[in-house]
Amino acid sequence: MTGIISAFVGGSYGLPTITLTLSATTTNYNLFTAAGSPTEAKNVILNINSGVTVGGTGSSTALTVGQFPTGSTITINNSGNIDGFGGAAGTSGVGGNGGDAINANYANQTVVINNNSGANIRGGGGGGGKGGAGGTGGQGQTKTYGNPGADGPTCNAGCNNGGFSFCETGHCLPQKSGVACASGWCYNLTTTSGGAGGAAGNGGAGQGYSQSQSNGLSGSAGAAGGTNAGTGGTGGTGGNGGTFGNSGTAGATGSTGANGNAGSGVAGSSGSTFGTAGRYLVKGSNSVTLNNNGTVAGGLA
Repeated sequence: MTGIISAFVGGSYGLPTITLTLSATTTNYNLFTAAGSPTEAKNVILNINSGVTVGGTGSSTALTVGQFPTGSTITINNSGNIDGFGGAAGTSGVGGNGGDAINANYANQTVVINNNSGANIRGGGGGGGKGGAGGTGGQGQTKTYGNPGADGPTCNAGCNNGGFSFCETGHCLPQKSGVACASGWCYNLTTTSGGAGGAAGNGGAGQGYSQSQSNGLSGSAGAAGGTNAGTGGTGGTGGNGGTFGNSGTAGATGSTGANGNAGSGVAGSSGSTFGTAGRYLVKGSNSVTLNNNGTVAGGLA
């Protein structure tokens, strides 16, 4: 970063002028601090050269104007890029919000921003939300039959005495073909659990300073259930991260687990919500003018 500071009396406001020029990429730039934290009103000019990027990192705005003394005028001539940070991928839930490019929300000063042809002022893209987990498969059951001769030919007496819990009456069972029909077939029930739902896919990262946009990952397949039980549902795909100035997308809901012969599969979990895009400019109701001949991306607040 190169700071060229000159002070003289002149300009339409008759204020001492401070001129700063950025000729190398920098991050989390505070114009008030860079200008020496003046205590009297100044006319401040910031030139950002072509090919130079002012980027935001962590949770910081890329370029913060700061609170100058009352009556100050600030002019930003951007021929490069002012980019907010990209939102974090949703790896444990909600996608992260993208960062703002310029914060000029300060009172009692006049700010003019000239975004020149080919230049960019862009809020960071929001991160994609994590997908939802797949649902558990439905329960299964298996009948184990006894012999009517050995385990009792009647339901009421024989089944309990033979160590069985249930009796099925009124028909011969196909699996007992060739054996004489009895008044009841004794049987036990074995219950098996449905398969666990698959893990959810992570969301993608939002585009921002020094961070590329990425799409969400697919969820994992559910596990197989026990005998006659349903397979778990597939986990939902994570949401995509947003490009500059765009929010991410929500993660997909996980699939419902398959039904077993003794119970229905459980619905998958909902995916997590997305991160919102950063703003290209935050100015509130203050005196801020943007003359845009380049590209802006994101919201205005």
